[in-house]
Amino acid sequence: MHQNKNTVLVLGGDGYFGWSLGLALAKRTDISVILVDNLVKRRLEKENGSKPLIPFAKPEKRISEYNRIFGKSNLSFEKLDILNYKGVTEIIKKYHPFAIVNAAQQPSAPFSMASPKNAAYTYRNNIIGHLNLLWAIAEIDKNISYIKLGSAGCYHGIETNCIPLDKVNLNFIRENKQYKIFKSWLPMYANDFYHQSKITDFLISELAVNVWKVKTATVQQSIIFGVRLHKIT
Repeated sequence: MHQNKNTVLVLGGDGYFGWSLGLALAKRTDISVILVDNLVKRRLEKENGSKPLIPFAKPEKRISEYNRIFGKSNLSFEKLDILNYKGVTEIIKKYHPFAIVNAAQQPSAPFSMASPKNAAYTYRNNIIGHLNLLWAIAEIDKNISYIKLGSAGCYHGIETNCIPLDKVNLNFIRENKQYKIFKSWLPMYANDFYHQSKITDFLISELAVNVWKVKTATVQQSIIFGVRLHKIT
């Protein structure tokens, strides 16, 4: 597939992270940023009696305001559920992106622990959606850079004074004998099903890299945004 070096897909573009990232990329560059979302979070909020601290207008309205304020038209929106594998392949073939950012995750730890239904939804959305993207990239274009949002919460259950960014050698003592594990990731342990899904995603990514040689990176982030973006620099 011939890549469009000027196009990026930002999945989860209706969410707090996806929208902020897409907005910043579009404003700071001339890259064509395609926001992708199924808008399901709005329905889940209503079903669970919750709401965002600051009301979010629909993507189309926000994009219209972006065009008006900044005088640019390089930000657009596509509605898609990444659980739809055919839809995932179609949108990749349509835009030929050089990079895909996956922020299309059920992001709430409390939500994932509230009921069996919520836990199952979290796993289905986060893990199968991730698998669909990896399969599609492997089949269509392995040179697409795929950036997957992880979470620093994957280390909630680990007591450590260092989280290395790559594989390291680990030492431990058992029954007065010292042992070593060579080239291993720091163990991850979650306290909820949401973060456990992130751990599973991380291991799936490593498998895909080893087997299919795709280009993917996981960002174990912990980001807090303010309620307003006064200026994008």
